[in-house]
Parts: sequence; structure tokens; C-alpha cells
Amino acid sequence: MLPKCCYVTWMVYGTVSLMQHACTGTPQVVRSWLMDVVAKQTVVRKSFEMTLPVGGGHGCNKKISYTNPYLAARVFHVRASRPDLVHVKDPQLEIGPSRSASIGLQFVPAATRGFAEILIFINDEEDRNEDTFCVKVTYQ
Repeated sequence: MLPKCCYVTWMVYGTVSLMQHACTGTPQVVRSWLMDVVAKQTVVRKSFEMTLPVGGGHGCNKKISYTNPYLAARVFHVRASRPDLVHVKDPQLEIGPSRSASIGLQFVPAATRGFAEILIFINDEEDRNEDTFCVKVTYQ
């Protein structure tokens, strides 16, 4: 937390950003950080398409199978890009070596017709992305 007499400036030059922490009483810069930020779009390994009814009562459930590609047991963390549209039933999966487990998804009922593209991220224990699935949902 910064003291009240301090402020932070942020300048962006392409992919390089400069952030400075300074005091309001003097022109002195207290700290300075130079950051090079690179972001890549994730690679989608599997895609699923589904049609859900509008006003579907309690929502709809779907299970997606995921196989641990490693020769050792691993813990995976699962989350969705649109938690307002789908809930991951068990966000942590412990899967044995070369074994499969089901990712349970519960879709929230939609009030109107439309289309949504939802990414399901499967990350390792350090929250690094292992796999990404895409669920394309049409509400009719």
C-alpha cells in the first residue's frame, strides 16, 4: 500500500511498460519498474458444441473427460473463462498416471437466445496452463 503522498505513473511503449512510484511533495522518483509484457492466445486442444434450451430451469450438466498425460499422479485445477455461464463442479482434480477423470460442468439457465464461447482451462498445481478446451454453446 502506498502512502497518501505518493502516486504511481504508468507509461506504455509498445510491449514495454514503465511504472514509476513518486512522491507528490517532491519530483523525486522513489521506485521504477521496466516491464516487457508478452501475451499469447492459448491453444485450444478440443472443442465441443452444444445446444441448450432458453429458460432451462436448473440449468444443464455436461461431463468432459480429461486424461492425465504424465506417468505420475497429478493435481489439476480447472476453471472457466465465463463463470457467469458455467460452474466447474470440482475445480481440483487429482488424476493417477495415464488415468482419466471427468470434469463436471453445470451451465446456468439462459433467459434469452444467443451464443457463447466458453474456454475451460486445465492448469497444473502452479497454475500454468496444461490444456484448454472450448465449449461453444447455442441457447435456443
